[in-house]
Amino acid sequence: MLKALLPNLLLLLPFPGIGQIMLRSLNVNHPDSNIVFIGIDNYLELKTTDTKKDLRLYAPKASVFKLSNTKYVIHVSTIGNTLFEVYDYSKSPRELLLSKTFTSRVIPDPEARIGYTKDSTLTIAEILANPQLHVVYPNSGYTNSSVIMRFKLTIIYTDLASRAFNITDGNQLTDQQMNAIKELSSGDKLVFEDLAVTCPGCRSYKLWPYSITIK
Repeated sequence: MLKALLPNLLLLLPFPGIGQIMLRSLNVNHPDSNIVFIGIDNYLELKTTDTKKDLRLYAPKASVFKLSNTKYVIHVSTIGNTLFEVYDYSKSPRELLLSKTFTSRVIPDPEARIGYTKDSTLTIAEILANPQLHVVYPNSGYTNSSVIMRFKLTIIYTDLASRAFNITDGNQLTDQQMNAIKELSSGDKLVFEDLAVTCPGCRSYKLWPYSITIK
């Protein structure tokens, strides 16, 4: 019985150096989710208790650019698993400290959301709880610094009458818009158009229209 359990028990034992170092992605909402994205700069960080070691990161299926002894920029080009290995070159021969597999994914198209909500049918209270428009990449976990810098809001009522507001600068609903939303009924719609987005290091672009139906 003990012999049968021995291989599994060995997997649970800490190996020298491995328990003291972690490799995390800074491009996702949850850094421990082991995801990298195709076509962008992926920032990976080594968390270690000893920053004096000569640490080096290798990945056979990725391009690795070292920013510091603990931070790297990674480029991947294929979907699937990408193996990363961390070595300590302050020892001779070099010592493998960590071997970790990340999943390479394609980033979905960005979309607008009100208050980071996921549903397209919301209550008035849910809309007014966080009356800001944000850029999201659905179901990817990708974190970004994109900002909606202007938008146009039109309310379409259930009787097909409509009310259009002027272009709004920024990503925040105005007091006038929020007061109008407070008076809406179930089935009325908010339609956000001309969603202009900016982000560091990228050209301004527009998102597809985004609509919400009142519960």
